[in-house]
Amino acid sequence: MNSGCENFIRAVLGNKSSDAIAALGTDSWDDVFRCLATIDRADISRLAGVVPADISRLSKIGPGDLSSLTSIDPADLGDQILGFWAITPLPKFAIATVQSGKAPGPLPPSAPADFGQAVSAYLTRALSQDQPLDFHSDLTGSLPAAGGNPIPLTDNDYAQAASALGIEKAAIQAVASVESSGSGFGSNGLPTIRYELHIFSRKTDRKYTKTHPWLSQDSYAAGTAFHDGDQSTEYSMLCNAMILEQQGIRLVRPAIESTSWGMFQIMGFNYAAAGWSTPEGFALDSFLSAANHLKGFCNFIKTNNLVQALKNHDWASFAYSYNGAGYASNDYDGKIARAYAKLK
Repeated sequence: MNSGCENFIRAVLGNKSSDAIAALGTDSWDDVFRCLATIDRADISRLAGVVPADISRLSKIGPGDLSSLTSIDPADLGDQILGFWAITPLPKFAIATVQSGKAPGPLPPSAPADFGQAVSAYLTRALSQDQPLDFHSDLTGSLPAAGGNPIPLTDNDYAQAASALGIEKAAIQAVASVESSGSGFGSNGLPTIRYELHIFSRKTDRKYTKTHPWLSQDSYAAGTAFHDGDQSTEYSMLCNAMILEQQGIRLVRPAIESTSWGMFQIMGFNYAAAGWSTPEGFALDSFLSAANHLKGFCNFIKTNNLVQALKNHDWASFAYSYNGAGYASNDYDGKIARAYAKLK
């Protein structure tokens, strides 16, 4: 994501429509389409705005001439610029294309070659369901901007946790090994995550399955195509989901709840079972230390009565409750059994 697109999204999040339009003015037409496709359709509607009373006059002049309109209160100039942008042929065409998912008709006669190319590129991306922009950070400011120096677990940490639960430390380590290769953080210091598109779809009543398919799919199987094994992809999806909105509220909480976090990959919607009062607090503490990941796991298996399954090496029963009814399809119980055998 370039600086123009980032400034655009920040302005949208701050409800500064005029600033958002100004930021788009610094980008190519391809970036304009990418920016519009990324945000919530409700935000696009606000950008289109209500045509001001003086818009018939504005439609006959250029934005640079606005200062000569002495009849317009200077405080309203931002709104007038916004209205002008929304009815000018090319931006209006771009908005209509993104809102409907298809070109509203022939290209405007004034359209330059790069505009037509941008329309074609947008429609191609829409068909392939590719994410329009890569998010490198959370633009809502809800999560840390970058990873720190998280404190790793020691062998003694595992031993103390196992003793408190009355199970072998190898059983805990086996789960960590299968879920995150035994490390809950990437090389950049960020907690390991997996954004689940089908959970986000469920949390948002399937609102975004058509408009933002790279963030929302109706089934787990449909969502698997959007994972490539790269943590930057997972964070990009998470951060994109967080800027969407319902009823004026950004979807920070549903996005966090739709993501599994840390060494034991506990879903955000399980925050209470893991010992936190809010999903946001659960996610924030996941950035701090692996000890928080272990704490969450211990609380979760106690809350869900899974301690006995680990104690008895009943990997199938544990897998059914921890990984889901389809655990056998990916040999989850077998993976834990083999990991335990190596660690024992």
